[in-house]
Amino acid sequence: MAHPTCALARLPNPPPAGDCPRPTTEAERDQLVDRVNAELGAATEAGRALTCLRKLLVHTRGLSRDERSFSHHEVECLITVVTGEFERRLQVTQATADQLGPSMVAERLHRASI
Repeated sequence: MAHPTCALARLPNPPPAGDCPRPTTEAERDQLVDRVNAELGAATEAGRALTCLRKLLVHTRGLSRDERSFSHHEVECLITVVTGEFERRLQVTQATADQLGPSMVAERLHRASI
């Protein structure tokens, strides 16, 4: 079985806004809020990975290629890929949150944090 964060890396692209009806029952809303929270967690992980890569790039600037065993170009390419994944995860989260409506998202996320 895949690690939970690895499974989230394969989230589908967000559906167009008009394709998903808004939830009508409390249970549907709660389920959607849980999904938003999970997707936000996945986006946060991608953001942390991006921060780590940027720090790696900065902290190895003074080292020779032999000391780091990778080129700055390789790290920059990895940053490009992780940035794309981070943005995609944010879009998926936003698309899911949009199904709730602005006031519903704020209310549910506030209740979840208490």
